[in-house]
Amino acid sequence: MKRIFLIFIAGLLISTSLFAQKRKTSTINWLSIAIKGGYGGSLLMNQNIFSDKKVTPNFMNGSYFFGGRIGWTLGDYIGVSFETDFSTFGQEFDVFDGSVNFNKITKISSMDLIPMLRFTATTGFYAELGPKFSTLKSITETPTLDAALFPGGLTNVYNEKYTSAILGIGFYYLFVERITLSLGFRANYGWKSMVSNSSYYSVTDDGRYFPDTPYTNSTVNLIQLQGVLELNYFFGFFGDASCGKGRLMLFK
Repeated sequence: MKRIFLIFIAGLLISTSLFAQKRKTSTINWLSIAIKGGYGGSLLMNQNIFSDKKVTPNFMNGSYFFGGRIGWTLGDYIGVSFETDFSTFGQEFDVFDGSVNFNKITKISSMDLIPMLRFTATTGFYAELGPKFSTLKSITETPTLDAALFPGGLTNVYNEKYTSAILGIGFYYLFVERITLSLGFRANYGWKSMVSNSSYYSVTDDGRYFPDTPYTNSTVNLIQLQGVLELNYFFGFFGDASCGKGRLMLFK
């Protein structure tokens, strides 16, 4: 999947470059800033956990983010942007330890950097694609970890940085002059494991639950499905002036 994603990005970049060359001096480059947020569900996918009959995952774990972006739109259709988000997500499991049932909850927060490519149609439909580079900020566990088994918490278990792929679709409409409001849907898939491959830790491991068959696969991939709301403002543009030189213009 990672290879297909990279090939798609390269193809879109090439097509964007060719599109710009065809437009030549008539091209107008719009500049914009936006605030945005989203809410949906998350899943920490691990093969061993989902095969364990004593563990039942909750598929409706809350997941949300808020942030902003700055963008550049070439003409009316192709745009690139750089987005910074702050995210909170997690995973809840119902676990049977052999005698009683209990809830196991992992909650994680991160800061995300997202370069994005977006195609916008004249109908208001848009599609976007890009990688997400995340840095973990905090991890909390309920029930709390067994301090004897995890004296340093989870800092040596989870990777501080991980990468994902984002695909989004949606619609926008002109809210007021130069301001658009977008409503969309975004899917996220983490192609790098959130847990170190040198550890057999799983997101159910807190020192209280011991599976009948020891886990041998520590790979944990983040999956998120979220609705997204974005308020975008076009604050300026630059294009080719009659003398052949580009000129930056800011709206007053």
